[in-house]
Amino acid sequence: MRHYPDRRTFLSRFGSGSLMRVPVWRKLLADRLTPVSAFHLLSGEAPDAFLLESVVGGERVGRYSFLGADASVVYEAQGGRVTLRRAGKSGEGQTADPLGDLRDLLSGYAYQRDPDLPGFTGGLVGYAGYDLVRYYEPAKLGGLAGGPPDDRALPDAVFGLHESVVIFDHVDKTLRVVAHAQWDRSDEAAGAYEAACRRVDGLIERLSRPVTLADGEIDVGVPVSLPFSSNLGRREYESAVSRGIEYIRAGDIFQFVPSLRLRVESDASPLDVYRALRVINPSPFMVYLR
Repeated sequence: MRHYPDRRTFLSRFGSGSLMRVPVWRKLLADRLTPVSAFHLLSGEAPDAFLLESVVGGERVGRYSFLGADASVVYEAQGGRVTLRRAGKSGEGQTADPLGDLRDLLSGYAYQRDPDLPGFTGGLVGYAGYDLVRYYEPAKLGGLAGGPPDDRALPDAVFGLHESVVIFDHVDKTLRVVAHAQWDRSDEAAGAYEAACRRVDGLIERLSRPVTLADGEIDVGVPVSLPFSSNLGRREYESAVSRGIEYIRAGDIFQFVPSLRLRVESDASPLDVYRALRVINPSPFMVYLR
């Protein structure tokens, strides 16, 4: 096995350098795994995992797929309260600036760019909901108490800090397993490098296990639609469209997005739903966040 950069090169470049995150990686053939099967093997029961894929131009598959699990830190903001999970421990507090909190999570350790790797090799992955704007426009939008009723109780933002990722390169048919060596002034760079190598090797060992993902047979003979319910009827939806048009004519807004929430009962797993959607509705930004 060979890690990049090798130990000698790593220490010569970074042994006496400032605080940073340096990617350490191995390169493998990607003909045994797909991004979905690798995600299945890597994530297991991990509560914080992601798979990022893309389709470019409607027909061309994006060059890279990124996946990761086991976030070292998980940040969650909801209604001005923050929960931070790190190393199995959880703490809570208040916030008026979630984006500033996320910036602070990354401060102090610059990411070293490796020209043999794509631009993203780890960092914060998650989502920020539309209502996050209420933290920054309190006077106009009524602050945190404004907006429609919250009947889903979903966080305003959730992000995991991922120091290890698996990167599929669909052009050269390889995958790169990356872990960041990270150290501070009380640590030695050599120890950080060895720890990163062990994390890379551990991820590859997990990816080498047998794939137990269900076959996912596609039955073209079943009904093309299932019974579903909607939070708005047709008349209510058309009324919302009409009101939006009047707001545009009045100059109050220039764009709006009327939408429905559709519900359907299914015993399929969320990952299997994603597997189907990536086939029937490929898009420029396909994301699966657990």
